[in-house]
Amino acid sequence: MAQYDILLTQNVHATLVEYSEKFVNLSKGDVLSAIANQTPTVLAAGTDGYMLVRDDAELTGLKWVVIAAGHTQNTDTGTTSLTFELDNDGFQIELTAESASKFGVKVNGGATYADIEAKDATFAKATVVTAPSAGSDLANKTYVDGILGDNNALVYKGVIDCSTNPDYPAADAGDLYVVSVAGKIGGASGVNVEVGDWLLCNTDSTATGDHATVGANWDIVQTNIDGAVTGPASSTDGYFAIWDGTTGTLIKDGAGAPGTMAYE
Repeated sequence: MAQYDILLTQNVHATLVEYSEKFVNLSKGDVLSAIANQTPTVLAAGTDGYMLVRDDAELTGLKWVVIAAGHTQNTDTGTTSLTFELDNDGFQIELTAESASKFGVKVNGGATYADIEAKDATFAKATVVTAPSAGSDLANKTYVDGILGDNNALVYKGVIDCSTNPDYPAADAGDLYVVSVAGKIGGASGVNVEVGDWLLCNTDSTATGDHATVGANWDIVQTNIDGAVTGPASSTDGYFAIWDGTTGTLIKDGAGAPGTMAYE
């Protein structure tokens, strides 16, 4: 085998007049490398079929390694083999065409194929369009967002801390906020809200503002009514209200005015 020497020179003097020299002998397939700065060396040729990779643990920082097993296509239009090895664990998968609309897959050497079949005749046709109408059309995010917006679907926007009496946020119809800390919403003259209450915008393109400005564009749904006292749908003006039952949360018309002592 032919061998060749390479002469390496290095400037070792500030005046650029002195040099160190080193001959490096190379054979076919050898790779010129270094074991440290300014210390050249040769990595001998590797085994046929191996590839060169970086490895800092090696003296030269390089090493030859076996190429992981994999499938190689052997025609311009694709493989003619039924088996594929996706990694180097020794297991292969095998594919076969069962029919014009079905193919099978199994681990190579397995007894049966798992069939995968296109049940829909339009399976191969999928088109993204602005306004999908056909069964094979795909809807994109813009279209779906538009459907939600056009129908004022509820969109959870997060929580809002009302301890500092903030203004209503800018929102569109369907935007929903949940109160995380009690206080007022819509400024110092706004509405009292409690933890868990919902703030639901009912008008598109509502700007941020206080209750006097944009409060009509918001619905407040109370969810925290523990201990709330409720009464009848109607009552007699001037009559006392008395407890109805023992729950402590229900009252009724007392059927008597002050001074008559005629209430139940």
